[in-house]
Amino acid sequence: MKEYVVQTYAISKKSGRKYRIKDVNLNVPRGVVYGFLGPNGAGKTTTMKILLGLIKADTGVAEILGKKMNPANRFRINQNTGSLIESPGFYPHLTAQENLEIIARYKKLGEKDIKEVLKIVQLFDRKDDKVKSYSLGMKQRLGIAMALMGKPEILILDEPTNGLDPAGIQEIRNLIRSIPEKFGSTVIISSHLLSEVEQMADYVGIINKGELIFEGPLSELETGNDSLEAVFLEMTKGA
Repeated sequence: MKEYVVQTYAISKKSGRKYRIKDVNLNVPRGVVYGFLGPNGAGKTTTMKILLGLIKADTGVAEILGKKMNPANRFRINQNTGSLIESPGFYPHLTAQENLEIIARYKKLGEKDIKEVLKIVQLFDRKDDKVKSYSLGMKQRLGIAMALMGKPEILILDEPTNGLDPAGIQEIRNLIRSIPEKFGSTVIISSHLLSEVEQMADYVGIINKGELIFEGPLSELETGNDSLEAVFLEMTKGA
């Protein structure tokens, strides 16, 4: 029997009269890279913010690591999660080392933890450079390093390859694929490109116009003679 680290029960969120997400039921198995797919504006970021307690669902329940996400549980849950939503939040005038030291103090971690995440994201040799000198890909890797501090059970990454050049995209792909094995973390990664996610994920959820239209192993997507990308575009046409 699968163990799920994230389960949502008919979560919905409105903006005015329009649903941003409606009756979304996610089931994220432990230890996978879960690709959360959908066109821009489909509801991916809204769902991820609900999972982190950054916004509250209007209806429904989100359970993270067996606990309901609510104000009473939020801090305890988020001690076991790491996230990169929209752009990384760091101080550009400080070095990577100094930025991570701030996180380490907050999470009561040590120098060993900083060294470990810097090596995982391949920034150890640049740890004493100011972040403002980093390329976009390096900044994204530093954002992931910050999210990995403390070896979280769940890592939530919202479109982490956006705006990167092909080399930067490949670096992030390789990094994300390695995280479950190296850290034992479950990774939830959003994207609007199936071709991007199929190179990283083994389990997917597809959201369109705020509603979940598919969830399961990537291998279960019915392709017939079509490519996976063609199937995804057909499922989400009219978005």
